[in-house]
Order: sequence, then structure tokens, then C-alpha cells
Amino acid sequence: MINDNAIIKVRNLTGHTVVYRIPEDNIRRAFGKNETKNITAGELRKLFFQNGGGILLKEFLYVDNEELALEFGVSEDALQHEYS
Repeated sequence: MINDNAIIKVRNLTGHTVVYRIPEDNIRRAFGKNETKNITAGELRKLFFQNGGGILLKEFLYVDNEELALEFGVSEDALQHEYS
């Protein structure tokens, strides 16, 4: 299991801005077109449990860690062909 403090590269897969919020931690992140940011695994796990967070992690944001992406429900087929 990936440590919550591990830094993971996350990239916006779309040609549009993607924004998410985690209100309990007062976090708001905006990813510009194809922008990459370094985010902790713990923050990504919290995002997964926000409304719509799972969809963002599966379809709009590329999580550059296979184990973590699988934890968020990204299929192995998508990891190999579509996700990147």
C-alpha cells in the first residue's frame, strides 16, 4: 500500500480546466489544460471519496502510480491503453 505522504504526479488529461475541492482540509486545486501537479497519495484518497472525485480520478486526471490508480478503480486495460 502506498504511504499517504508519498508524492504522486497527477496530470490533467483534458484540454479544459479541472477543479476539485476537499472542504474539510480547505483544499482547492485547479489543473490547467494538460497541467501536472505533485499531490500526496493521502489527498488523492480523500478526493476519491468526495462527490465526483472517483470520476475525476478515473477519467480526467492521470495518476502516475499504477497501484494507486488501481485502488481508484482504473482498469488494468485502461492503464495500458487509454488512461495515459
